[in-house]
Amino acid sequence: MIHLNAGEIKTIDDIGDNVHVGRYHASVYDVKVETEAVIVDFLILKGTINGQEGKKKKEYFNLSEKSLPKLMRFAMAVDLIHPGEVRAVDFNEARHRHLIIEIEMNTWKGRTRPQVSYAGMWPLNHPDVKEVPLDRAALEAGGIRLGPGGAPVAAPAGQGGPTQGAAPATAQAAPAQVYTAPAAAPPAGAPVAAGAPDWGNL
Repeated sequence: MIHLNAGEIKTIDDIGDNVHVGRYHASVYDVKVETEAVIVDFLILKGTINGQEGKKKKEYFNLSEKSLPKLMRFAMAVDLIHPGEVRAVDFNEARHRHLIIEIEMNTWKGRTRPQVSYAGMWPLNHPDVKEVPLDRAALEAGGIRLGPGGAPVAAPAGQGGPTQGAAPATAQAAPAQVYTAPAAAPPAGAPVAAGAPDWGNL
């Protein structure tokens, strides 16, 4: 006989990779960099669908040329690279960082399962996901607090303690992950400051 403990399981859907369709505040619980893929375990903290907190979602980011834009979006969402940069990225640095993810159902080779959508990753304060609730306690425990406008900023040293999916107290807190909106073009005919791009001639 095999002893099983289902004491904390409410339904069969709580077993396995069964996060419901929705948008969620998540932390990066673990990362594995392999020859053909970057494998990321997301920990669900809070979201638009209740009852998903504490679940984990494993996502495989294929390193094929066709799939690299999805990995690039993940890297930008957790502040590993910024628009305009060209450089090597250490994805192990993504551990314990926070972001918003979108879960959708995907069918592949006859099997339907939940996955992170192709463009479904954003920084915490991106305007497209402002409706997603944040787990503020988890942010503070990971060394992140929300400043004016909801932008994450580094918390004072020693603030908070470790939580599930957050960096241990001995680890350096992740840098602030802040979405910066693209600069808008000036009105037609407005003077262009020295060194600024001349939008009218682009």
